[in-house]
Parts: sequence; structure tokens; C-alpha cells
Amino acid sequence: MQVAMIGDKIVPLAELEPIYSDRGIYFGDGVYEVVRSYDGKIFALEEHLQRFARNLSAIGIINVDIDHIRSRIKKAFDAAGISNAKVYSHITRGSAPRSHTWEADLKPNFFLTVTELPDDTEEKSKGIPVSTHPDWRWKRCDIKSLNLLANVLARQDAAQKGCDEAILVDESGLITEGAGSAFFAILGQTRPLRGRSRTSRR
Repeated sequence: MQVAMIGDKIVPLAELEPIYSDRGIYFGDGVYEVVRSYDGKIFALEEHLQRFARNLSAIGIINVDIDHIRSRIKKAFDAAGISNAKVYSHITRGSAPRSHTWEADLKPNFFLTVTELPDDTEEKSKGIPVSTHPDWRWKRCDIKSLNLLANVLARQDAAQKGCDEAILVDESGLITEGAGSAFFAILGQTRPLRGRSRTSRR
């Protein structure tokens, strides 16, 4: 009999809850999106949904109705009743026995959270401590994949140094972005300088 173990509990593999076979857990096989609200209004929702759709298409998850995702986001946001919120959602390819390949008819899994996001603009305008870290991420950083281990390790390294963020630096010594934020700089207070065009990984 094929079995699975969850903690100390052994169950027949056939009776395993589908969530434990999510390809997002096995492979990070999915993409995510984050939108935020200001004073009760979601900012740039359509632009984020367009990027969500592009990212899903880029990894071959094609059977997702973006209109349905929009309605889910709005429904959850309204239910939460949080004026200044962070709405995180991700879609994985689905649940199936562990295999690198997948069946075309696999049903994607959707997950969403709405959490409070206090406005700390004034506090951060005074500056935050940062440290640099090698950019270990994969080459398709334009896709907001669930594979964020490199970002996690960089941010943890920064935290252990007493810093709030890690600034990622590639092999050429160029800044790409922050581990969990975009990067912009002003030189001589005349023109903005930004890191290479990479999608922010919050």
C-alpha cells in the first residue's frame, strides 16, 4: 500500500487531501500577484490582473478565468473591510501525484489573503538600513513565480545584519532590485536611476 506521512500520522496515499499534492508545494509551480488598497480603494487592479494573466500564460497555465479572479479579489476585499490592505493571491498548476510533467486537464488551485498594511511612508521616508546580497534568482525574474527561496535567503541575511532589506547585485556588480521591493535611486538629484527591469518580488 502506498502511504503518506503528515507529521506523525500515516495515511493511505489515495486518501491524502489534495492540498498536500499541490504542485506549488512540490515545485513552486505557480505564480502570484499582490495588490494593495488605499483608503478603501484597490490600486491599479486591472494592471495587476493583466500581469497575472501574462505570468500564467508564460508558464503554461491557460485554463484560468481572469474575470473570475477579479471578482474573487473584490469579494474578499469587501468581506475583509480593511481600508489599507495587502491582497495576496496565487495560482498553482493544481494538485497531482509528484511528477515533473503534468496533464493538460489539471485544475489550477487558487489561494488569497487580505491583510492589513499600515501606511509607514512617513517612517520609511527617513530611510531604512539595507545590505547587499548576491542575486541568486533564476533568469526569468519577469515571471512572478512562487520560487522565492533566493529572495527569502537574501532578506533573512539582511535581517541578521540588522537591516530591513537586501539589495540584490548580479555577477556584473549591477543592482537588479530589492529582495522584496523595487529599486530606484536619484543621482545628483537630477535624474532617476533604477535597477535593471525586474519584477518586484514582494
